[in-house]
Amino acid sequence: MPCPRRLSRPAKYPAKDRAGGPVPQKPNTDAEPQTARCPEARQAPESTMELTELTTRPVFLFDLFHTLLSMRETTVPGPETHELLGVSRETYLEAVFSNSDGRARGFVRDAIEIVEDLARGCGVTLAPTAIARIAAHRERRFHQCLQETPERILSALDSLRSAGKRLGLISNADAMEAAGWGDSPLAARFEVAIFSCHVGLVKPEPEIYTRCIEQIGASPSECVFIGDGGSNEFAGARAAGLPTIRTTEFTHSGDSNAAAQRIGSADCTVASLAELSEAVSGGAS
Repeated sequence: MPCPRRLSRPAKYPAKDRAGGPVPQKPNTDAEPQTARCPEARQAPESTMELTELTTRPVFLFDLFHTLLSMRETTVPGPETHELLGVSRETYLEAVFSNSDGRARGFVRDAIEIVEDLARGCGVTLAPTAIARIAAHRERRFHQCLQETPERILSALDSLRSAGKRLGLISNADAMEAAGWGDSPLAARFEVAIFSCHVGLVKPEPEIYTRCIEQIGASPSECVFIGDGGSNEFAGARAAGLPTIRTTEFTHSGDSNAAAQRIGSADCTVASLAELSEAVSGGAS
């Protein structure tokens, strides 16, 4: 399968971090979040691995958004970001996913600058007061989303941990999206959490998977990656030596367009994390 067309690189961003903390060093790559540096993974034949085989692996590495939770389920009142910007949801999502490199890698970390970047991507010019209001609202929504992780997801993760599974997280996220992780009930359930904005790497680059595998102290043969398929993450996982499981729990509830294009297929598919947990429990019995 041929590689999709590369998106043009965004303009270089200043290295100064107005939000505090170290700014990741820019990796030596021209890859964008929605393109892969692993054409071999795309051209590989379909795997014949069964779910029961994959669930015997001791380490489960998860995607975050649209896999463990969804912004569409947050209870934060008020309009969505695209409405505050005055553009359609489709226009906003195009700006989020097609021009995300600086934000996702952590080169742009200040909340105001992130929203300014999104507004430019949407072709919108707003007053500084409007930008500040949108930034505060967007930050609240993501923080609340992380705090309101569905109980069914937490229960499934607890079941996996009770079955002896070790959990890691790999997420493409900007600094605003990742800021609330420490207050989320998810945080205590994961041994390692890798956010792209903290490490300067993005899925589907194999290095971000390898970083998580190394930090959790495992080998690729011990791991399986679970996600919704956004950002071509399954191709990246395969290039890092990981089999893949796709969950459709949130992509069937109105979020199917929220992760842009889902390129490639996983080795197995489950309808929910509960189904994954049940497969683990059944295989262990």
